[in-house]
Amino acid sequence: MSRDGSDDTAIPEKSHSKEAGDGGVQGSGSVGTNKGGRMTRAWTEIERNKHKIACKGKTRLKRQEKLEIIRLHNSSDPEVHKTKAELASMFKKSLSAIAKILKPESIANLRGKAEKK
Repeated sequence: MSRDGSDDTAIPEKSHSKEAGDGGVQGSGSVGTNKGGRMTRAWTEIERNKHKIACKGKTRLKRQEKLEIIRLHNSSDPEVHKTKAELASMFKKSLSAIAKILKPESIANLRGKAEKK
């Protein structure tokens, strides 16, 4: 104890630095930046293999399917409208995958590409 009554024992702080390629996580891959300027890190071989196993057999949604998801979710007709959970079940995708498609910037990007065709 010090004179002011506080305990002298130091509690080590966790390092959250993004320097030296650690990405704030011990033992992770190299650090870079993405298009948005946010810090990112490369996946380790173990992470890449786990992801590969999890995604095996899953297919990517085609542009038309993504546009259909947007149409169904944004429909004002209660008989046509689908929730994100319903869409995830219908298209056999995760809720986060559906949410990503329904982000305003994704919708604008998809509609922009659809108009060009």
